[in-house]
Amino acid sequence: MNFAKIVATIGPSSEHPEVFTQLVKAGLSVARLNFSHGNHEEHGARIKMIRDVSKKLKKDVAILADLCGPKIRIGDLATPRILEAKSMVTFSCSNHTENTIPVQYVKLAQEVKKGTVLMLDDGKLSCVVEKTEGEHIIARVVVGGELKSRKGINVINGMLSVRAFTDKDKKDVLFAAKAGVDCVALSFVRNPKDVLDIKAYLKKNGFTLPVISKIETEEAIADLEEIVKVSDGVMVARGDLAVEVPTEYVPLYQNRMIDLARKYNVPVITATQMLESMTRRPTPTRAEVSDVAHAVFGGTDCVMLSEETAAGLYPLEAVSMMSRILDVSRARRPGNFAAHEWTNSDGVVKAAIELAKKIQAKAIITLTETGNTTRRVASYRMDIPHLALTPHVATLYRLQLSYGVTPHLITSFKTLDNAIARAKEVSTGAYSLKKGDSVVLVGGMPFGKAGGTNFVYTITL
Repeated sequence: MNFAKIVATIGPSSEHPEVFTQLVKAGLSVARLNFSHGNHEEHGARIKMIRDVSKKLKKDVAILADLCGPKIRIGDLATPRILEAKSMVTFSCSNHTENTIPVQYVKLAQEVKKGTVLMLDDGKLSCVVEKTEGEHIIARVVVGGELKSRKGINVINGMLSVRAFTDKDKKDVLFAAKAGVDCVALSFVRNPKDVLDIKAYLKKNGFTLPVISKIETEEAIADLEEIVKVSDGVMVARGDLAVEVPTEYVPLYQNRMIDLARKYNVPVITATQMLESMTRRPTPTRAEVSDVAHAVFGGTDCVMLSEETAAGLYPLEAVSMMSRILDVSRARRPGNFAAHEWTNSDGVVKAAIELAKKIQAKAIITLTETGNTTRRVASYRMDIPHLALTPHVATLYRLQLSYGVTPHLITSFKTLDNAIARAKEVSTGAYSLKKGDSVVLVGGMPFGKAGGTNFVYTITL
């Protein structure tokens, strides 16, 4: 089994049931919908397709809605533009002409100044602002190349007033919640308030979706631990992050995010350019394979495919390759002794981990209402199977993002004898464990009530 999980973006290359079926069989655990592209009708059809295929395969695939956020983008161009180095170009926030490059953020000309750097298309091209004239920005091209429609703009040395949770995001998140997605990712988080804003908005509208904070700005790095504290998960969004901060710092920040996620028992997704060459070719580079493996060695819960499966030529090959890498890669830093606060629940989980090592248990089984017990155990990155038993569908899907966890939906129970019977049934069925094998059961009583983890029990099958 793969301990780290695969998140794959669903788009034109993977939205057909036949293709998606093969991706799930190859190891996909979480389907990502990128709301920076497509409309509600398209995403609604993808959600239905994902659920239909999952039901047919009897595989519980979680759905992650990734919101666009305040990504500033180039508008629609009639044809791609070639920007020549040292040439002057004009970006227009309104009143576009054939000679200007349209920008979708209408306040951009007001919020940049001479010397502000505009990085285009994830930093592949760059310009320096020379001056502004009304709604127009006159800039000098530093690094040229081909510029296509709707490519992103990162503003360096400029303070933008736009919030992380935009009006578009509000419409998208309500659509996604009503459509039944399992979690949502908020783009360009800068501070804890951004996360609390979307949580309050969801609560006001009757929803409690987990919020995954995408860390891709320098401001977020400065306030990273406080952001993690209020988040239900973290995404290492390396594409935009590498434009916002010096590229050589990205691996350091990646490891810091993974460590903090483990500290606060929330899942972490490592994303962007993991197998990017497989967008156009059937095999990855050796460096890409090493990148994926080292993210797992560092303790990430999930690795993510973006364009590789959304619009690439080889979506199945990309997921299959990712699965093969994960099959031989395990976290190399087991143990989580830096919990943000030491509670009775942490003590019980630590005891369960040590007991599993001592008796050479074949599996750890967690009983959970909300997923908290399971995530505590998962943060230790143990190298043995971990089954999570829950009576709640929402918890089942959310645990698809946690390292080493295979969640199972069970009926509610009220006694320890019932719990032991269900644990034996699932462990022998899911992992074909044999008579005489030992497993460690972890949970909280009274059953049916969310709260602390307070018991450990060994079972001999």
